[in-house]
Amino acid sequence: MKNEDLSSEKIANKLAECNKELSSTQLTALERKKKQEELRALFDLIERGKQEWELVADSFQHIICLLDNHGRILRANMTVEQWGLGRVRKVKGKSLHELFHYKCADPACYFDFLWAREWIAVTQGHPVEIEVKDRILNRYLRIRALRSNSSKKGAESAFAVVTVHDISEIKEAESQLQINSQILSTVNQILNLSFIDLSLEHVLENLIDIITSVPYPWISLLPKGAVFLVETDPELLILKAHKGLSSELIDECSSVPFGQCICGSAASSGKIVFSDSVDERHVKKYSGISPHGHYCIPLVSSKKVMGVITLYSEAGHKYSKEEEQFLTAAATAFIGVIERKKLEDRLKNKIKELERFHKVAVGRELKMKELKARVAELEEGLEKK
Repeated sequence: MKNEDLSSEKIANKLAECNKELSSTQLTALERKKKQEELRALFDLIERGKQEWELVADSFQHIICLLDNHGRILRANMTVEQWGLGRVRKVKGKSLHELFHYKCADPACYFDFLWAREWIAVTQGHPVEIEVKDRILNRYLRIRALRSNSSKKGAESAFAVVTVHDISEIKEAESQLQINSQILSTVNQILNLSFIDLSLEHVLENLIDIITSVPYPWISLLPKGAVFLVETDPELLILKAHKGLSSELIDECSSVPFGQCICGSAASSGKIVFSDSVDERHVKKYSGISPHGHYCIPLVSSKKVMGVITLYSEAGHKYSKEEEQFLTAAATAFIGVIERKKLEDRLKNKIKELERFHKVAVGRELKMKELKARVAELEEGLEKK
């Protein structure tokens, strides 16, 4: 008998046939033995098929569950253990909520409420697909559920199939793409400052406005800040533009030596300095200073510090790698704007010098012509005499 070629329906029919023949009292001992061997072969085939399907199911990285008509787990694959949700042999009888939120005592747990709502749709024959960010598992989950086509009924019968995928990496990639797009948009705004006919001071003020007014949910800055530039003294920051600062702070921080206070620390290290409070590094203080945090971003070109951008956050604000990524990109873009504006200023000054020289040269030439004409007149007068 070629058992390997039998379909599941044929195997079921063959089992029924063997069982019926074995129950007959008319079989000889030899015939009965033959039927028993045939029956064992069928059971072996079923067991091998079962093991092969279990191997396939266990090789998936997502969880697969068979549920009964009450939404309780009948079987699950080994991925349950890989996710650290317990032993796979002990999940039978649990709900999905109990599987994913073990010993959850929250009566208003979002997962329990969400799955109860979706289960109603499953029982009505509708396929379900939902995506959730689970803070307990710290994973993004995509849950798909489909009612089974099995004709068998009863509590032990498979009523629905549920698959649960961990899509955290996909979501993280999507989020990073969105952040990169938003950063690029802001960088373009900053670069456009190069093409506007503004003084360097006004460009610096616009920079602060652009950075502190971005509407993105992953960045949280107060609408205030300052830009320091290095001028004649290579170890001294000079306050060139500011927004939302008190007069006391403007006076106190009109110049900051490298290494002093948070801004000076960023200048001396050439790295972003973050502070979530007015801590011991905040050397420059004044009466009535309010609690706050800082991001101080150095402007570095060719390993040389050109200045520092100082931005404010609420006291207790947590450091964010997305914020640092954004501020680094913004600072890099702005270095190019500053260099372009400085070059423009130097060119304008040169043009003005040339214009002054031209006026002087032209004036001298006209004066020389006048003198020559006067000399000619005098010579002519002398000759007549």
